[in-house]
Amino acid sequence: MDFDPEQLNPFSYEAYIKNLPGISDRIKSDFLALSKTILSAEYGVELDQINANHLFEIPGCDHAPARWLTRAIGDHRYRVEGGNHLLVERLYDSIPDECLHLGHQLLEVNQTSSGYELLFQASGRRITYTADRLILATPINLYDWEGDESPYSETRIRLNLNEGVEKKWQSKIKHTQVGSNRKLFLHFDKPVWLDKNQQREVLSIIHPDFRAWNGGHPQALSEAGSIVTLFISAQQADAHWSLEAKQRFAKHFINSASQVLPELSDAKLLNMIEGHYWGADPYSLGSYGGVVKPGEWRVSGASENHCRVGNMIFAGSEWHSCLDGYMVSAVASGKQAAKALLEINTLD
Repeated sequence: MDFDPEQLNPFSYEAYIKNLPGISDRIKSDFLALSKTILSAEYGVELDQINANHLFEIPGCDHAPARWLTRAIGDHRYRVEGGNHLLVERLYDSIPDECLHLGHQLLEVNQTSSGYELLFQASGRRITYTADRLILATPINLYDWEGDESPYSETRIRLNLNEGVEKKWQSKIKHTQVGSNRKLFLHFDKPVWLDKNQQREVLSIIHPDFRAWNGGHPQALSEAGSIVTLFISAQQADAHWSLEAKQRFAKHFINSASQVLPELSDAKLLNMIEGHYWGADPYSLGSYGGVVKPGEWRVSGASENHCRVGNMIFAGSEWHSCLDGYMVSAVASGKQAAKALLEINTLD
């Protein structure tokens, strides 16, 4: 029997767990604490604002002494020799200079009888480009249209479409949760996160105040060093994100993780580096999305063109039905958009 997401759709993640019958309050409390650090720290969205259907995204876990230790899937096929940044640089080098227009901010997309007009702002000037086919791959919460009641921002993109944006896609744009989290990178002088075979492994440690992630040391560091990433919900971080706050979270990690990572006892913390804070970035207006509000669960259709409006195609990590908000979704969405564009060309 197929599961119907509408059964959980009315409930928040927190409310559904709290109201489950036949389960002790202790188990519910422990599970919500685990869920909070897996989902809230990762996305920066609280459990009472997350749809109960996200319950099925919790990974399998084992109980380690005094803390939860979860094992996640690691795909090392995407590790690039010399650093992942080389992939972007090679793509950049492959595009002719006349096709790259840096320093442009997209303000409006206007549908015309012959296609689309894109209004940009660059160096204080407004410039219009035309297109007969269009792929929009900007962050999902930057879109705006007539009647939209989302908070105003100078960086939002106005959509003026003759065919309109279907209500179900308006709902998707409006109700995909874009949270606010912080990342703190801890640089140690030696590997601190090894499995029983002394190999680096992708693991995650769950703590009441943060989620810690290790995917091996970055290639830019020496073999003796390692970096651990702390995902911290903005609600958990200090309002001004002071040095004292960073030190406190680093201390929390070392004290709790040392119970399951004995290598930490001999390691020295060399540095703390804060990741880019997307919550304050005007061109993202938050961290990556992927969680849906209670009552707003959408059942992704099987159609390859489910994110197409006329000859305009929405693309990006939040538009694919698998693992919304992650890199794998962005890649899959890009392939889907390219296929849809080729189908438009074939029909014409």
